[in-house]
Amino acid sequence: MTLHELGLFYSNLSEMQSAGVGLVDFFQTLYNSEKNEDRKKKLRFVVENLKKGRPLASTLKQTGLLPVYDIPLIESGEKSGTLTRVCDILAKNHQMAADSLKHVINGLKKPLFTFAAALFIPPFPDLFTEKITLKQYLVQGFGTLGVVVLIFYFLYRLFMNSFFDLQAARLRHKILLFIPFVRDLAKKSVLETFCSSLAIMLEAGLPIYDALMLAGQTSAEPEISDATQRIVKLSKSGMPLPQAFQKEEVFSDEIKNSVALGTASGKIPMFLDRTAKSLKKDVDMKFDNIMKAIPVTIYWMVVLYVLWVIVGFYIVRMTTLDQIMSGGN
Repeated sequence: MTLHELGLFYSNLSEMQSAGVGLVDFFQTLYNSEKNEDRKKKLRFVVENLKKGRPLASTLKQTGLLPVYDIPLIESGEKSGTLTRVCDILAKNHQMAADSLKHVINGLKKPLFTFAAALFIPPFPDLFTEKITLKQYLVQGFGTLGVVVLIFYFLYRLFMNSFFDLQAARLRHKILLFIPFVRDLAKKSVLETFCSSLAIMLEAGLPIYDALMLAGQTSAEPEISDATQRIVKLSKSGMPLPQAFQKEEVFSDEIKNSVALGTASGKIPMFLDRTAKSLKKDVDMKFDNIMKAIPVTIYWMVVLYVLWVIVGFYIVRMTTLDQIMSGGN
């Protein structure tokens, strides 16, 4: 399912639950109207398991029908009887993610177009001086463009699969950490996801230790998973939760303060939700700045390269002319 489809799925599930429609009937309806054979097979599996009385979360986890991050939230909603509330939150989150993805794609159009155009400019002087033929010029340009398109397609598929597969999510995160100008953005993004998931699970009534473990286990950053395990261990041994968080460098001061204030006021979900929104706002702003900078950077790189080629071309010609004139004298 796309992010937009996921938003609709959770909205429909929430509305059907509010109307008193059972889970079996809901998924049976989806099965009857589904045209995709692979998805239809997964829905049939869900229906059969629900009829046997098996939990929804564990059943959905086996199908891979929904994002890996959603399963702990659905499980917490089942256990606490707040599934409708959880579905409302997930519907809103996925619709926001769909809008963000659309924003990302729109933001990439101009950089990609600029880059595609730039691929054909550097070899143009060689075509002009007849060092390469028109055929070679076109093959070189479109060949490079094809490789770039394939790389972007791979990254896009990895990005989409990262919602459903934890290993893909961690691979995507590792790749982003290797890129200097998006490293900080990637770190804040996983912290935002952790805070948001933890806030939803606590709001749904899941015990703090269970929520921490689940939020950590589904994080794209393995260090967060290890950190939550240590926090739970220290807290169970008697250390206050805020102090346990203070020992972990992977969490920002903003998150640590949210836990401290939330613990003191008894409103941890509220403070974590505020922190998640603050992190998301920061991530979106930095991403917008990167998208604005890329076309300008490509443009000036191309301009400087063309100027360099033109200057080099005339220097060679002037040197040749000087040699001819000197020889003539």
